[in-house]
Amino acid sequence: MTALSALSHVGTVTTAQDGESGLEKARRTRPHIVVLDVRLPGISGLEVLPRLLEVESPPRVVMFTNYPYEQARGRAMDLGASAMLDKASELPLLLDLVGRMAEEAAGGASEGAPPEGPAR
Repeated sequence: MTALSALSHVGTVTTAQDGESGLEKARRTRPHIVVLDVRLPGISGLEVLPRLLEVESPPRVVMFTNYPYEQARGRAMDLGASAMLDKASELPLLLDLVGRMAEEAAGGASEGAPPEGPAR
């Protein structure tokens, strides 16, 4: 996550050890962007995702996982993820996508326009 901190327009980067503590942190801090794994201790990222999106002004959620199976990818996208990327091969895409999302959240892109790039 240090690489995310180095991106321009990215403010605070925080981590959580499991799905429940991640939800609690998100409720407290109201992030613009969440990078979420599918496999988490306790509840899965696919269970966390819809709960993250229930709030007013929900964050953009990028699923970043070693579990890139098409069934999980389809479910994540159906549940509202902005993208799902593979940890093993798509770190550069993650950094690019989060950087563009952060720029958009900071007002650097037209409101409501999705960032260009893969919605894998």
